[in-house]
Amino acid sequence: MAKSKKDSVNRRGFLKGAAAGAAAGAAALAGVPAIEAQQPQGGAGRGNANGRPDAGGNINVAVPAPTPDQLSRDAGTARPPAVAGARAITRAGSDLMVQVIRDLGVEYAAANPGSSFEGLQESFINYGPVPNKTPEWITALHEESSVTMAHGYGKAEGKPMLAVLHGTIGIQHAAMAIYQAYHGRVPVLMIAGLDNDGPVAQHNAVDLAGMVRSFTKWDAQPTSLPEALTALQRAYNEAVTPPQGPVMVVMNSRLQKMEAGNIEIPTYKPPVYPTVDATQAKAIATGLVNAQNPRIAVGRLRSPQGVKLAIELAELVGATTSTTATGGPMSFPQRHPLCGAGADTAYDYTLTLEAQINGAQASLIGPSLSTITAERDVMRIGFGGILGGGRGGRGGGAGGPSVDAE
Repeated sequence: MAKSKKDSVNRRGFLKGAAAGAAAGAAALAGVPAIEAQQPQGGAGRGNANGRPDAGGNINVAVPAPTPDQLSRDAGTARPPAVAGARAITRAGSDLMVQVIRDLGVEYAAANPGSSFEGLQESFINYGPVPNKTPEWITALHEESSVTMAHGYGKAEGKPMLAVLHGTIGIQHAAMAIYQAYHGRVPVLMIAGLDNDGPVAQHNAVDLAGMVRSFTKWDAQPTSLPEALTALQRAYNEAVTPPQGPVMVVMNSRLQKMEAGNIEIPTYKPPVYPTVDATQAKAIATGLVNAQNPRIAVGRLRSPQGVKLAIELAELVGATTSTTATGGPMSFPQRHPLCGAGADTAYDYTLTLEAQINGAQASLIGPSLSTITAERDVMRIGFGGILGGGRGGRGGGAGGPSVDAE
């Protein structure tokens, strides 16, 4: 049976009526000047102003005309309003900070974004001819995750990665991860944002780094942009110089957003690593070459390059080696043919590289990490007692010296 035309619904007409009704409702709420959206059909009537159909079923509604701002947004030509007295920063302090970090060779920066370092984050994302690269910005979900990523990177690469923290809460969130990096003697570079003008006063403190000073190697809170740039360079040097460890620079948001003007980045001076003198090195070389059954006890080295050099040395003199690869990174590889006791354990010369004996730093040249942090522990919290109480000393295998290796 064919449908009755009286009861049928025209789809196009229904949708047109629905759209017109919605537009009328929006116009009534907006209360703005309107134009006619639809002319009445037929001559029976025109309907009322709120969009309801009149006796003849016709609808005459008013919809708002697009404003100039709306037209500009639709065309993609909208611009922020001009603010009287606004000052544009042409060379932000945070750009110089990022350049310093880039020049140091830092590859990655991880952070859970916070308002106290928004200037620095903006520079990480946009500064440079190739933005967001070297260092690459990595967004983390938590400050502890940021420092933990830097911890793992430091153990694998032997050099620091950057973790950026937000104020007091960021440092407290990261505290456990910072202590783990300290305990593992891992180089980690950290920047803590300080925003004295921020909306939450509790996120700031007079001495932010004081909360973790007992288990960080070094920290600074610069008060000027030149000091900030120098502090970043020194923080990197402190992190990579044995004994390695986490370091922190507290960076005020005002320094990040200030106009740098003609301030220049200071000349970087690489760290001078403690090592043996030329006379001692010559004596070690003579002992290894003249030995009939040399032995190299390889402890924990500082970098992948140190591992390569240890392998080269062992192969050059034909020495068997021990390793601490099961207890941490950067040691002699267990799979190497020279790793093991060898056929004869009566060694006539033994060289110890970065060894640890009974938990103490037996071969470290210079002060131990626990000694450094004990001097910084003004509140006597006592976190300096790592690695068997942190009792430093010198010693080596039978018949040979102990040195600090690359």
